[in-house]
Amino acid sequence: MIKISKHLYIHWLFAAVLAIAYINRDLEGFMISYVIITIHELSHLAAAKFLGLTVSHIIFYPFGLNMKLKNELLYSISDEVILYLSGPAANALMAAAALALSGKIPYANDLYYQNLVFFVINLLPMCPLDGGMTVKKLLCYKFGFEKGTRYSKFISILCAISLCILCFRIILVGGFNSSLCIFMAFAVGNVIFSKEKYNQNFLKELLYCKNKKNSRIYNAKILGAAEDAHYPEIAKKLNMADSYFIIFTNENQKVTKIMSEDELVGCILDNNNIKI
Repeated sequence: MIKISKHLYIHWLFAAVLAIAYINRDLEGFMISYVIITIHELSHLAAAKFLGLTVSHIIFYPFGLNMKLKNELLYSISDEVILYLSGPAANALMAAAALALSGKIPYANDLYYQNLVFFVINLLPMCPLDGGMTVKKLLCYKFGFEKGTRYSKFISILCAISLCILCFRIILVGGFNSSLCIFMAFAVGNVIFSKEKYNQNFLKELLYCKNKKNSRIYNAKILGAAEDAHYPEIAKKLNMADSYFIIFTNENQKVTKIMSEDELVGCILDNNNIKI
Protein backbone atom coordinates (compact mmCIF):
# COMPACT_ATOMS: atom_id res chain seq x y z
CA MET A 1 0.00 0.00 0.00
CA ILE A 2 1.38 3.39 -1.00
CA LYS A 3 0.46 6.23 1.38
CA ILE A 4 -0.27 9.51 -0.39
CA SER A 5 -1.65 11.42 2.59
CA LYS A 6 -3.21 10.77 5.98
CA HIS A 7 -6.50 9.65 4.46
CA LEU A 8 -5.47 8.59 0.95
CA TYR A 9 -3.74 5.35 -0.15
CA ILE A 10 -3.02 3.68 -3.49
CA HIS A 11 -2.67 -0.08 -3.76
CA TRP A 12 0.47 -1.09 -5.68
CA LEU A 13 -1.58 -3.35 -7.97
CA PHE A 14 -3.33 -0.25 -9.30
CA ALA A 15 -0.12 0.83 -11.05
CA ALA A 16 0.38 -2.72 -12.39
CA VAL A 17 -3.14 -2.93 -13.84
CA LEU A 18 -2.77 0.55 -15.31
CA ALA A 19 0.45 -0.55 -17.05
CA ILE A 20 -1.19 -3.72 -18.40
CA ALA A 21 -4.10 -1.71 -19.77
CA TYR A 22 -1.64 0.65 -21.48
CA ILE A 23 0.36 -2.23 -23.01
CA ASN A 24 -2.85 -3.87 -24.30
CA ARG A 25 -4.00 -0.54 -25.71
CA ASP A 26 -7.12 -0.63 -23.58
CA LEU A 27 -6.28 2.36 -21.41
CA GLU A 28 -9.37 4.31 -22.48
CA GLY A 29 -11.72 1.43 -21.59
CA PHE A 30 -9.99 0.93 -18.25
CA MET A 31 -10.24 4.62 -17.39
CA ILE A 32 -13.95 4.75 -18.31
CA SER A 33 -14.67 1.79 -16.03
CA TYR A 34 -12.53 3.25 -13.27
CA VAL A 35 -14.22 6.65 -13.45
CA ILE A 36 -17.64 4.97 -13.21
CA ILE A 37 -16.63 2.93 -10.16
CA THR A 38 -15.01 5.98 -8.55
CA ILE A 39 -18.15 8.10 -8.97
CA HIS A 40 -20.15 5.19 -7.52
CA GLU A 41 -17.95 5.18 -4.39
CA LEU A 42 -17.91 8.97 -4.15
CA SER A 43 -21.71 8.83 -4.04
CA HIS A 44 -21.43 6.55 -1.02
CA LEU A 45 -18.98 9.08 0.44
CA ALA A 46 -21.42 11.96 -0.13
CA ALA A 47 -24.22 9.95 1.50
CA ALA A 48 -21.99 9.12 4.48
CA LYS A 49 -21.13 12.80 4.94
CA PHE A 50 -24.82 13.72 4.63
CA LEU A 51 -25.67 11.20 7.35
CA GLY A 52 -22.95 12.56 9.64
CA LEU A 53 -20.48 9.69 9.32
CA THR A 54 -16.71 10.20 9.25
CA VAL A 55 -14.44 8.66 6.62
CA SER A 56 -11.33 6.99 8.02
CA HIS A 57 -9.42 6.63 4.73
CA ILE A 58 -9.78 6.13 0.98
CA ILE A 59 -7.89 3.49 -1.01
CA PHE A 60 -7.44 3.31 -4.79
CA TYR A 61 -7.62 -0.38 -5.73
CA PRO A 62 -7.29 -1.82 -9.27
CA PHE A 63 -11.05 -2.45 -9.28
CA GLY A 64 -11.94 1.04 -8.06
CA LEU A 65 -11.93 3.45 -5.18
CA ASN A 66 -12.91 2.12 -1.77
CA MET A 67 -13.60 4.09 1.38
CA LYS A 68 -13.53 2.97 5.00
CA LEU A 69 -15.77 4.57 7.59
CA LYS A 70 -15.02 5.06 11.23
CA ASN A 71 -17.29 2.92 13.38
CA GLU A 72 -19.98 5.56 13.91
CA LEU A 73 -23.68 4.93 14.22
CA LEU A 74 -26.63 5.18 11.89
CA TYR A 75 -29.79 5.66 13.89
CA SER A 76 -32.50 4.46 11.50
CA ILE A 77 -33.06 1.88 8.81
CA SER A 78 -33.77 4.64 6.27
CA ASP A 79 -30.24 5.97 6.83
CA GLU A 80 -28.85 2.48 6.16
CA VAL A 81 -30.80 2.25 2.90
CA ILE A 82 -29.64 5.71 1.80
CA LEU A 83 -26.00 4.80 2.47
CA TYR A 84 -26.07 1.55 0.49
CA LEU A 85 -28.27 2.61 -2.42
CA SER A 86 -26.55 5.95 -3.06
CA GLY A 87 -23.92 4.22 -5.26
CA PRO A 88 -26.38 2.40 -7.58
CA ALA A 89 -28.46 5.59 -7.75
CA ALA A 90 -25.41 7.42 -9.12
CA ASN A 91 -24.96 4.71 -11.78
CA ALA A 92 -28.62 5.04 -12.79
CA LEU A 93 -28.26 8.83 -13.15
CA MET A 94 -25.05 8.47 -15.18
CA ALA A 95 -26.69 5.88 -17.45
CA ALA A 96 -29.66 8.19 -18.04
CA ALA A 97 -27.35 11.13 -18.79
CA ALA A 98 -25.22 9.05 -21.18
CA LEU A 99 -28.36 7.84 -23.00
CA ALA A 100 -29.60 11.41 -23.38
CA LEU A 101 -26.21 12.51 -24.76
CA SER A 102 -25.76 9.50 -27.07
CA GLY A 103 -24.13 10.63 -30.29
CA LYS A 104 -23.28 14.03 -28.84
CA ILE A 105 -20.26 13.17 -26.69
CA PRO A 106 -17.48 10.57 -27.11
CA TYR A 107 -17.93 7.20 -25.38
CA ALA A 108 -21.60 7.93 -24.55
CA ASN A 109 -22.64 4.39 -25.48
CA ASP A 110 -19.83 2.85 -23.41
CA LEU A 111 -20.82 5.01 -20.45
CA TYR A 112 -24.45 3.97 -20.80
CA TYR A 113 -23.89 0.21 -21.01
CA GLN A 114 -21.20 0.07 -18.32
CA ASN A 115 -23.29 2.10 -15.88
CA LEU A 116 -26.32 -0.04 -16.64
CA VAL A 117 -24.39 -3.26 -15.99
CA PHE A 118 -22.85 -1.85 -12.81
CA PHE A 119 -26.27 -0.69 -11.61
CA VAL A 120 -27.88 -4.11 -12.17
CA ILE A 121 -25.00 -6.11 -10.64
CA ASN A 122 -24.84 -3.91 -7.53
CA LEU A 123 -28.56 -4.33 -6.90
CA LEU A 124 -28.35 -8.13 -6.81
CA PRO A 125 -29.48 -9.33 -3.34
CA MET A 126 -26.08 -10.87 -2.67
CA CYS A 127 -23.74 -9.74 0.12
CA PRO A 128 -21.57 -7.70 0.16
CA LEU A 129 -23.03 -5.97 -2.92
CA ASP A 130 -25.09 -2.86 -2.19
CA GLY A 131 -28.36 -4.65 -2.93
CA GLY A 132 -27.41 -7.59 -0.74
CA MET A 133 -26.39 -5.39 2.18
CA THR A 134 -29.62 -3.39 1.87
CA VAL A 135 -31.63 -6.61 2.03
CA LYS A 136 -29.58 -7.78 5.02
CA LYS A 137 -30.16 -4.55 6.93
CA LEU A 138 -33.90 -4.70 6.26
CA LEU A 139 -34.07 -8.34 7.36
CA CYS A 140 -32.05 -7.67 10.53
CA TYR A 141 -34.28 -4.68 11.30
CA LYS A 142 -37.40 -6.84 10.98
CA PHE A 143 -36.27 -10.23 12.33
CA GLY A 144 -33.19 -9.49 14.45
CA PHE A 145 -29.50 -9.96 13.79
CA GLU A 146 -29.43 -13.76 13.98
CA LYS A 147 -32.40 -14.50 11.72
CA GLY A 148 -31.71 -11.57 9.41
CA THR A 149 -28.12 -12.68 8.84
CA ARG A 150 -29.21 -16.27 8.23
CA TYR A 151 -31.94 -15.24 5.78
CA SER A 152 -29.63 -12.90 3.86
CA LYS A 153 -26.98 -15.64 3.66
CA PHE A 154 -29.56 -18.02 2.20
CA ILE A 155 -30.64 -15.43 -0.37
CA SER A 156 -26.99 -14.77 -1.29
CA ILE A 157 -26.36 -18.49 -1.81
CA LEU A 158 -29.44 -18.85 -4.04
CA CYS A 159 -28.37 -15.82 -6.05
CA ALA A 160 -24.79 -17.14 -6.46
CA ILE A 161 -26.04 -20.59 -7.54
CA SER A 162 -28.44 -19.02 -10.05
CA LEU A 163 -25.67 -16.85 -11.50
CA CYS A 164 -23.31 -19.84 -11.80
CA ILE A 165 -25.96 -21.92 -13.60
CA LEU A 166 -26.64 -19.04 -15.99
CA CYS A 167 -22.92 -18.55 -16.67
CA PHE A 168 -22.40 -22.29 -17.26
CA ARG A 169 -25.26 -22.32 -19.78
CA ILE A 170 -23.75 -19.35 -21.62
CA ILE A 171 -20.32 -21.05 -21.66
CA LEU A 172 -21.81 -24.33 -22.97
CA VAL A 173 -23.51 -22.49 -25.82
CA GLY A 174 -20.86 -19.92 -26.65
CA GLY A 175 -17.64 -21.58 -25.52
CA PHE A 176 -15.13 -20.74 -22.81
CA ASN A 177 -15.28 -17.17 -21.55
CA SER A 178 -12.70 -15.99 -19.03
CA SER A 179 -14.81 -13.00 -17.96
CA LEU A 180 -17.72 -15.24 -17.03
CA CYS A 181 -15.40 -17.58 -15.10
CA ILE A 182 -14.06 -14.62 -13.14
CA PHE A 183 -17.62 -13.46 -12.49
CA MET A 184 -18.61 -16.91 -11.16
CA ALA A 185 -15.59 -16.92 -8.85
CA PHE A 186 -16.59 -13.43 -7.70
CA ALA A 187 -20.16 -14.55 -6.96
CA VAL A 188 -19.12 -17.65 -5.00
CA GLY A 189 -16.29 -15.82 -3.20
CA ASN A 190 -18.65 -13.08 -2.06
CA VAL A 191 -20.96 -15.60 -0.42
CA ILE A 192 -18.08 -17.38 1.36
CA PHE A 193 -16.00 -14.38 2.38
CA SER A 194 -18.64 -11.63 2.53
CA LYS A 195 -17.84 -8.77 4.86
CA GLU A 196 -19.80 -5.65 5.63
CA LYS A 197 -18.59 -2.68 3.69
CA TYR A 198 -19.50 -0.14 6.36
CA ASN A 199 -18.83 -1.85 9.66
CA GLN A 200 -21.69 -0.58 11.79
CA ASN A 201 -22.12 -2.12 15.24
CA PHE A 202 -25.47 -3.88 15.58
CA LEU A 203 -25.59 -3.63 19.39
CA LYS A 204 -25.10 0.13 19.41
CA GLU A 205 -27.61 0.57 16.59
CA LEU A 206 -30.06 -1.47 18.66
CA LEU A 207 -29.42 0.63 21.76
CA TYR A 208 -29.73 4.03 20.10
CA CYS A 209 -32.33 3.35 17.42
CA LYS A 210 -34.34 6.59 17.14
CA ASN A 211 -37.57 4.88 16.13
CA LYS A 212 -37.92 3.41 19.63
CA LYS A 213 -37.32 6.68 21.48
CA ASN A 214 -39.93 8.93 19.87
CA SER A 215 -43.04 7.72 21.68
CA ARG A 216 -43.84 7.96 25.40
CA ILE A 217 -46.23 4.99 25.13
CA TYR A 218 -45.27 2.04 22.98
CA ASN A 219 -45.91 -1.67 22.46
CA ALA A 220 -43.22 -4.02 23.72
CA LYS A 221 -42.46 -7.69 23.16
CA ILE A 222 -41.58 -10.17 25.90
CA LEU A 223 -38.63 -12.52 25.44
CA GLY A 224 -38.00 -15.36 27.87
CA ALA A 225 -34.51 -16.61 28.74
CA ALA A 226 -32.83 -18.94 31.21
CA GLU A 227 -31.16 -17.06 34.04
CA ASP A 228 -27.71 -18.29 32.93
CA ALA A 229 -28.24 -17.38 29.25
CA HIS A 230 -25.44 -15.35 27.66
CA TYR A 231 -26.44 -11.77 26.98
CA PRO A 232 -24.93 -11.55 23.45
CA GLU A 233 -26.91 -14.65 22.42
CA ILE A 234 -30.11 -13.01 23.68
CA ALA A 235 -29.31 -9.80 21.81
CA LYS A 236 -29.14 -11.74 18.54
CA LYS A 237 -32.86 -12.48 18.94
CA LEU A 238 -33.80 -8.79 19.12
CA ASN A 239 -34.61 -6.52 16.21
CA MET A 240 -34.68 -2.77 15.75
CA ALA A 241 -38.35 -2.71 14.72
CA ASP A 242 -39.63 -3.62 18.21
CA SER A 243 -38.92 -2.88 21.86
CA TYR A 244 -38.30 -5.76 24.26
CA PHE A 245 -38.33 -6.78 27.88
CA ILE A 246 -36.42 -9.93 28.76
CA ILE A 247 -37.75 -12.18 31.54
CA PHE A 248 -35.14 -14.48 33.10
CA THR A 249 -36.35 -17.68 34.77
CA ASN A 250 -34.67 -20.46 36.73
CA GLU A 251 -35.06 -24.18 36.18
CA ASN A 252 -38.38 -24.10 38.09
CA GLN A 253 -39.71 -21.42 35.73
CA LYS A 254 -39.65 -18.85 38.50
CA VAL A 255 -38.91 -15.31 37.39
CA THR A 256 -35.56 -14.22 38.76
CA LYS A 257 -34.96 -10.98 36.85
CA ILE A 258 -36.61 -8.65 34.35
CA MET A 259 -34.40 -6.54 32.13
CA SER A 260 -35.19 -3.96 29.48
CA GLU A 261 -33.59 -4.15 26.04
CA ASP A 262 -31.48 -1.07 26.76
CA GLU A 263 -30.24 -2.55 30.04
CA LEU A 264 -29.29 -5.81 28.31
CA VAL A 265 -27.31 -4.10 25.55
CA GLY A 266 -25.77 -1.68 28.05
CA CYS A 267 -24.46 -4.60 30.13
CA ILE A 268 -22.88 -6.17 27.06
CA LEU A 269 -21.18 -2.92 26.05
CA ASP A 270 -20.00 -2.21 29.60
CA ASN A 271 -18.28 -5.59 29.65
CA ASN A 272 -16.64 -4.84 26.27
CA ASN A 273 -18.34 -7.91 24.83
CA ILE A 274 -19.56 -6.21 21.70
CA LYS A 275 -19.10 -8.97 19.12
CA ILE A 276 -22.42 -10.28 17.90
